[in-house]
Amino acid sequence: MTIGCGLFKFQNSKLNKYIVTNNFSHVIAAEPLKKGVYKIFPRTGEVWAVYRNWSAQLMKGNNLEDFDTRLLN
Repeated sequence: MTIGCGLFKFQNSKLNKYIVTNNFSHVIAAEPLKKGVYKIFPRTGEVWAVYRNWSAQLMKGNNLEDFDTRLLN
């Protein structure tokens, strides 16, 4: 599972192209801050579910239903 929001920086010029969008719940917009840095957070009117105290290490062998969630809007 990927991390859904935060500040992201391109480390190289390789373009990532997604043909299948099964990993995403909806289309999101990235706000460019400076060269190669983008901000991705919920915008006004959007509702996102996020997992509290989530980490990739915790996901091994666990179901998402086991985690506490918060709604952002």
